[in-house]
Amino acid sequence: MPDNFFTLMIIPRRKSAVKKISLSSALVRALFVGSIFAVLSTFYIIYDYASIKRDRAELARLKVLTKEQSQQIHDLAAKIDDFSDRMEELLKSDHAALVVGMHKEVAKLHEDADIREKSFSELMNFLREQKSLLAATPSIWPVKGWITSEFGVRESPFNAGSEFHKGLDIATRMNKEVLATADGIVVEASYQPEDGNIVKIDHSHGIVTAYAHLAKSAVQQGVRVKRGDLIGYVGDTGRSTGSHLHYAVYINKIPVNPRKYLK
Repeated sequence: MPDNFFTLMIIPRRKSAVKKISLSSALVRALFVGSIFAVLSTFYIIYDYASIKRDRAELARLKVLTKEQSQQIHDLAAKIDDFSDRMEELLKSDHAALVVGMHKEVAKLHEDADIREKSFSELMNFLREQKSLLAATPSIWPVKGWITSEFGVRESPFNAGSEFHKGLDIATRMNKEVLATADGIVVEASYQPEDGNIVKIDHSHGIVTAYAHLAKSAVQQGVRVKRGDLIGYVGDTGRSTGSHLHYAVYINKIPVNPRKYLK
C-alpha cells in the first residue's frame, strides 16, 4: 500500500474477521481539522449563548430597576404636588391672619423704635446736661499762690473776735492774671467797699463764683466766659491787708468751701 494511506483495523470481541479500513492522509488531515473546527465552533456557540443569556439577565434587571425608579419618581412628584396644594390652601386660609400679624409686628416695631428714640433723646439730654454741669463746675485755680486764710470761722484780721470767712484768700503778686474757674456769664463787675473790685460769674445749676479785691476787672457784666478766660488782675482794693485774691463759691446762694473744687 502506498505511504499516503492509513489503515484502520477494527478487531471485534467475538471471533469474527478483522475489518480493515484504508484512509488517505488527505482525508485524515481533513477529518482532524474538521474535528478541531467542530470543537472550536461548539465552544464559540456555548460562549455566545452564555453571553446572550447574561445580557438578557442584565437587561431584565435594568428593566426592573428602571420601573422601580420610575415609580419612585412618580411617587415623589405626587408628594410634591400634594405639598404644593396644601401650602396653597394654608396660605389662602391664613392670609387674613397673616396680614393682621404682619400689621401687629410692624406696629410693634414702630413702638419699639419710638421707645428707643425717646430713650436715646433722654440719654442725649442727660449727657448734654452732664456736659453742661461739668463745664459749669469750678475745677481750676483762679490764680497761682498760697492760701493765707481758709474757708470757715477765723480770727478777724481787722478787729478782735472771730468771723465767718466765706472763701479762700490766695496771696500772690500784684496784677497777676485771675482766671474764670468754669464756663458762665458775668453777672457783676463792680466796686464794693468791703470787696473792692469784684467779679461774679453765674455758672448755672445754682453755682456762682466771686473774685474780690481785684486791682481791676477785665470783663463787663453780661459777658459769657469760658473756663480759663482772663477776668481780672490781683489787687489790694476794698477792705484788704495786702495783695491777694478772695475767691468764693456759692451753691444756691450758700457759700461752700472752694477747696473741694480745686485740683
